[in-house]
Amino acid sequence: ELKLFLGELHSGCTSEITEGEVKWVIQMATPQKEIFTPGEWELGLRQLEGPSLEVAAKEWLQYLRNYDEISEVFDRHSNDHSGFLDRPKLKAVLVELNEGHEILEDDVDKVMSQASIVSHGQVSKPDFVKAISVWYSIDDERKALALLTNGDSCCVLS
Repeated sequence: ELKLFLGELHSGCTSEITEGEVKWVIQMATPQKEIFTPGEWELGLRQLEGPSLEVAAKEWLQYLRNYDEISEVFDRHSNDHSGFLDRPKLKAVLVELNEGHEILEDDVDKVMSQASIVSHGQVSKPDFVKAISVWYSIDDERKALALLTNGDSCCVLS
């Protein structure tokens, strides 16, 4: 039912809504970031209602705003069409975002741990938005630190 609801929110979407996307919406909409018990959601034993359904709709619409850009990069690296990027594929995306320069393994681990909401150790397409955000935060922080520590300017206080 949720899959149909999400499809109705964006009728112009040509691709099928994946199970990973549905799980992501559920996790974003539930205050306790639900752990999936096999079958509970699929059998209708658990449902989103009221405020949780409203949050689900808002999260989904926000995701769809950037869908085309996200999808292009994600699909290029998810050549197995699983709907997920594993660690090596995520690293390849981050290297691409870093203009081909290698990145630290710790940075890949940090991005993976902060972005893999649906499936630990894998990044779904909706998680990919967070992964990119985390990566640019790390990169910006590193650039700011480099400016502070490698500056050519000098001052003397007397």
